[in-house]
Amino acid sequence: MRELTDVITALGLTERAADWTSAGDLARQTSSSPALLRELLNQLVTLGLFDRDGMRYRVAAHG
Repeated sequence: MRELTDVITALGLTERAADWTSAGDLARQTSSSPALLRELLNQLVTLGLFDRDGMRYRVAAHG
């Protein structure tokens, strides 16, 4: 879990996804692979750290 939080912090995902945004937009903002970032975001949704609405993501209210 420590490695996961390090990645979230390094990419600035908690700040960048404070409001609903697409994985593509986040990938552009972080110079990341869209497919890999989408996979990461979906894992974060599974863990309850992020919310998903269609193709948009945001930090979970309690995350």
